[in-house]
Amino acid sequence: AYATIRRGLTTGCNQIFVNPRLKEDNEYLMDIISSPKAVSGFATTNAETDKLLVVKSESILSNEIKKYLANLEKTIAKANKPKTLAEKIKKGEQWYLLNVADCYGILFGYMVRNDMRFILNNSGMIARDNFYVISPSIDIHIMLALLNNYYVFAQLEMNGRKYGGGMLKLQKYDVESLTLTNLTAASDADQAGQKELGHMLAESGEREIIDDITMLLSRYESVGFQEIKTQFEYMRSNRLEFGK
Repeated sequence: AYATIRRGLTTGCNQIFVNPRLKEDNEYLMDIISSPKAVSGFATTNAETDKLLVVKSESILSNEIKKYLANLEKTIAKANKPKTLAEKIKKGEQWYLLNVADCYGILFGYMVRNDMRFILNNSGMIARDNFYVISPSIDIHIMLALLNNYYVFAQLEMNGRKYGGGMLKLQKYDVESLTLTNLTAASDADQAGQKELGHMLAESGEREIIDDITMLLSRYESVGFQEIKTQFEYMRSNRLEFGK
């Protein structure tokens, strides 16, 4: 009801498109966030970025790009891999074109090791397929608060699939099926409070604000603040202990 979700950008072969061996000032290079590790806190403002090769169908290719793509095309055709790109080459398609979409919204790294984070990306910076991109239909800072709280984290801990090393993997449907606090029941003052807390979380990156968000939302939930926090921390500690 509040948002749509999709996967970040898939290139088909990261070695070709991410950090290609081209001049750094090349006009075809754009910033891309490749991993949750590249983001500190809860916003992409100061994220470490890689470079993504983006060639559009109407682009006038420079000699450097022509040479780079021609050499790769020969290599891909000869090896017949990556399969997806090799098939495009066989069909005579422009195999080097990427379907680059605006990633404005909130990013979620679906392979969770320690702490969960929904990350504000209000600049619309391109994100790789290590992320889900959540596009809210409501105020983005309210949405950030609705996602970064123990009610949501507990659901994800419960539904995710556990792997070695304490890893938790969340499928797209795990995020799509989240039950969020009903905004229609919240007072105008509390909605304004959620928005302010979302702003504070994005700007400061302090995880303590998650307590404040959960405390506010607990007014509209049947499970109290301390109970949901304890439940989440118990599940999280069990997962990390299990992964040792």
